[in-house]
This record gives sequence, structure tokens and C-alpha cells, in this order.
Amino acid sequence: MSLGILDMIGIAGTLIFALPVGIFGVEQLATGQFGLGSALIGIAALMIILPQRLISPKQIPVAMSKRFIGIVGTSTEEQSADGTDTTDEPDSAVSKNH
Repeated sequence: MSLGILDMIGIAGTLIFALPVGIFGVEQLATGQFGLGSALIGIAALMIILPQRLISPKQIPVAMSKRFIGIVGTSTEEQSADGTDTTDEPDSAVSKNH
């Protein structure tokens, strides 16, 4: 997964907020409050992981087009390996011009 400059800046911004939560969670674990400490560490981990795994509104058109291309690409079984049409139907555009 290669990250661009803007992605790295976004991760740095996420870490600015997630690290204090995680550190406070570790401190709570050290004092014996296992429930609160583990919950805070989990929240900090989710703050870092979820933005990388979820689709943002900017990525929705790209994901939809990839899914559509996959659907269209799998339904074109009528073409042979050399690219010619192997169906029995005559081309209507060719028959109208003659």
C-alpha cells in the first residue's frame, strides 16, 4: 500500500489524536483499571485503522466503476479469443447500410 503525501499528512493528523488516547489507556492499565485501559487502547487502534480501511466519499465512484467493469467484463463471454463476435445474430447496422 503506497501512500501519497496527503495520505501521510492524514495519518499524522490521526496519530496526533490517537496517541494520547492510547497512552492514557496504557496508564490506566498500569494502575489496574483493565476495563477502561483496554477500551481506550482499542479506541486508539480503531482511530488509526478505520480511516485506512473504510471507503471515503471520494473513493465511492472509483469503487463503483471497478465493480461495474468487473460485471461487464465477466458477461462478455460471447466474444472469441481473437475479438470477433461469435453470436448468430446479424449486425443491424451492417444490414441496413447494404
